[in-house]
Amino acid sequence: MNRDKYSGDYRLRDNVVNGRLVQTAEYIGEYYRFRILSERRRPIAARLLAFCIVGILACILPVSITNHLSAVLYAVIPHLLTAIPLWLLIASLMRIRFGKEPIIHEHADKTVKYFAIGAPSAVLTAGLAVLGDMVWMVSHFSDNTSGGDLIFLICDIIILLAGIYCLLNRGISEVAVTRDSSSDAL
Repeated sequence: MNRDKYSGDYRLRDNVVNGRLVQTAEYIGEYYRFRILSERRRPIAARLLAFCIVGILACILPVSITNHLSAVLYAVIPHLLTAIPLWLLIASLMRIRFGKEPIIHEHADKTVKYFAIGAPSAVLTAGLAVLGDMVWMVSHFSDNTSGGDLIFLICDIIILLAGIYCLLNRGISEVAVTRDSSSDAL
């Protein structure tokens, strides 16, 4: 179904290769460029990408060490769910940082969509995880809190900050139609 959306962006050509008729797809759709020039966009994307990669590591670390919060469902479920928006952000940021311009319609849509979904979702899930961590720590601080629980909370705060940082810089994912399909044109 999703492929049908972009099927009008391609034209099938018949070619004869080694005596056989072979159909190849030729892209005829619109090309897109990011609204922010690469000299300004790429360093921002590199910082966001680094922060999101640290966020993924912060997602893995707490569940790999001994702590009590890993057994608290209202803390661990939102914590683990933060991996999904972080991966969406990383996928989008990889194209923003390392991708060549201009980009085709399908890649432009995915980049914008992944970033638009990933940033607020990371803030929401990490915020719920921090809230769950703090509720458990406040209610059990004197008897059960360990160093692993503090690491869990710190990691959730790192993920929350990564999501906020991406949300504040959401403009780097915006694209505009370009008339020229050459990689040198702007």
